[in-house]
Amino acid sequence: MAYRRHCQQLALAVLTAGLAGLPLGARAQEWDKQSYWFGFLLGSGTTVCELLNAGLLTENDAREWLNTLLRIDPDIPAVSLRTAKATLRDNEKQCPLP
Repeated sequence: MAYRRHCQQLALAVLTAGLAGLPLGARAQEWDKQSYWFGFLLGSGTTVCELLNAGLLTENDAREWLNTLLRIDPDIPAVSLRTAKATLRDNEKQCPLP
């Protein structure tokens, strides 16, 4: 049981470090902003779902991560958020999406 908890903590640390390393402060060019955010949201959401599938995240932890990740934000184009959520729903049916 301690090993499983250690794996969960390690998975969260890796995910956090990976997301923190992304150039979030960098602004994508306006014409590519929708693509940038779609890719970021889809990639991050898929990572959380696959960590859940591997047993490295609990369903509750995955739900919290996804709720935070896929919340409405004025900096994220609505079409990118909507399309990323729809794609995740189609591809990750077992994932607790908001």
